[in-house]
Amino acid sequence: MTEKEKQVIDAVGSATPEQLDAALRAISGFETQNPKDADGFLNLAAARGYAGNVSRTTFYRWVQSGMRCYRIRRRIMFRASDITDFILKTQGADK
Repeated sequence: MTEKEKQVIDAVGSATPEQLDAALRAISGFETQNPKDADGFLNLAAARGYAGNVSRTTFYRWVQSGMRCYRIRRRIMFRASDITDFILKTQGADK
């Protein structure tokens, strides 16, 4: 298992194998100057994959609607737990 795969597994926790595969494909080639900065965080492509391959527009609307994001060295990063919490919260509001 590569270091990237370990980071993704740590970041997404209880994701399905399909979600993990999508996240790994999304971040292939993603590198930071300091890998510690990205530990536990997902970039936009990986976060969208984790959320079920939603469109970029939908994802940015979620951010505008209050989904938490983090700015790390000019990059916008996301935590899998914040994505899951936001989706569960908004699904509950729709019912």
